[in-house]
Parts: sequence; C-alpha cells; structure tokens
Amino acid sequence: MARSIRYDVYGGPEVLRLVEGPDPVAGPGQLRVRVTAAGLNPADWKAFGGLFARGPAPDGSRGVGHDVSGVVDQVGAGVDRFAVGDTVCAQVPEGALADVLVVDVTDAVLPVPEGVDPVVAGTLQVASRAAVAGLAAVGVGPGDVLLLSAAAGGVGLIAAQLAVDLGVQVVGVAGEANHPLLRDLGVVPVTHGDGLVDRVRAAAPGPVTAVLDLHGPEYVTAGIELGVPVERIASIAAPPDRLQGAVSTGGAHATSQDVAHVLDLVAAGRVRVPIAGRYSLELDAVREAYARLRDGHVQGKLVVTPAA
Repeated sequence: MARSIRYDVYGGPEVLRLVEGPDPVAGPGQLRVRVTAAGLNPADWKAFGGLFARGPAPDGSRGVGHDVSGVVDQVGAGVDRFAVGDTVCAQVPEGALADVLVVDVTDAVLPVPEGVDPVVAGTLQVASRAAVAGLAAVGVGPGDVLLLSAAAGGVGLIAAQLAVDLGVQVVGVAGEANHPLLRDLGVVPVTHGDGLVDRVRAAAPGPVTAVLDLHGPEYVTAGIELGVPVERIASIAAPPDRLQGAVSTGGAHATSQDVAHVLDLVAAGRVRVPIAGRYSLELDAVREAYARLRDGHVQGKLVVTPAA
C-alpha cells in the first residue's frame, strides 16, 4: 500500500494525515514515480494553513508538497521522453509527499543529470524558479551590488550563488550562524534587525544597485533608504500594498529551462544546496519538519525521503 500526506481542514501541521491506498496507475501522457525525495517549501504550510484559501475549508482532501524526485517505474501510453528506470525531478500541483505518485509529462518533469544527488534534485524546482525570477526582475549583472534578504534559506542560497556566478557582488542578510557558509559562497554577510541599512553601507563593496527581497517589505524600505531605484527592487514576499513601487515576482515568471540550467550548475559544482534536515514519511516526522520550516531560520532545504 502506498502512503501519502494529506489534509482536509486548514490549520497547522497537526491537520496533516498519513493515508494509505493502492498504488496509482500511470494513464496516457503520465509517469508513475517512486519517490526518492520531496523538498519542503513555505508554500506547503501556507497552503494547508489556509493562507491561499478561497473558502473556510479545502475542496475535498488535498495532497501536500510540490517538489519531488524519484525513479520512473511505469510509463503511460504516448510517453516517449522517459523510460522505466529514469531518475527525474518535477514540480507537481500537489501531493509530492508520498511513496509513489503519478505525474503528467509536462516540461516541468526533468531528467536528473549525472552528478546531481537525487535528494538535492528533489528540492530544486520551486526554489530555483523563485531565485531565477527574482534575479531576472532586477536585471543584475557584472558590476552590480545586490542586497539579498533571507540569503541562507532555500531560495536565498540558490539566488546568491546564481548572482555570484553572473559576476554580481552579493550582500546577504542572514543570522550570524549562517555567515560562515555565506562567506564560503562568496557572499558578504550582514545580520538582520535594527540598524540594517548602516550595516549594509559599512559592509558592501560599493553602493547597492539592486535589492531582491525574499523575506518581507522591510527590505523594500531598506532598499529605498539605500537609494536603489524602485524598478531595481523586487520581492517575492512583500504584499502588494507594501511594495512601494517595487516589482512583485515569483516562480511563475521562470521556466523549466531555468531549472534545467540550475541542475547543470549543481552537476558542475557551481551551485550547492545544503540539506538542513531529512525526515521519514511518518506523520510525526512530517509534522516536525513543517513546524521547523514554519519557525524559519533553516539553512538550506528540508526534505522528506520516504524510503528512509
């Protein structure tokens, strides 16, 4: 029997349930994937927490999670891009936290290149799309100095490394425990909190020319105080009424080709994705993982590995 994590009411991690049922079957245009890893994202707990809700309760039982990697063990009719035994990663509408799942063969299903840990591949799609979209929104390149908030999180670490790879000088905001990692990645770390603007001015190698906010609207305000034009300030986290003219962006503005590029950079050793914690597909473990993610300050990614 296949296990999956689901919810049918909104709330905290306590509303999650472990459900068992028969293995799904791949239909036309689909693959069945035995899950190696499912990466956790803030959008997951926001979904089962009702932050995206259009009503008082979900429309039926819903699956959890969007990032997944695994091995193809069944191929539906009409599929010729993949074969049984292929290792793939995908972004799915819901239900990544499962032993096995069926995915539609869209361009969001990608082969995992040789040299990429499948566990890491299972964490990359959502964060890579957000990172690429954010950097594109502010148009950074050689000579730019980028202020990046939440620089040690799942999106932030990828965005920081992609920016450094482009020749950008990055000033990354993170807690002091994360500063050694950021320095190792070529990022100038600064601590969040009161006095941020003064600390950024003191630490930055030159005037800040762009801001990518991954945390909240206070970093839009900081960018404006630093003299950055609002068209070069982008946020994936600030609500529309607090953008102050800055650009709102997110993963929907990136493509699967962007994710494939990040996978290639991981394979080449030019992007690293730290795994901050691995959890089994057991209810208590999954609830613990989402409580940790919701509390914040995770360095890198959390992942559920069903076979563990």
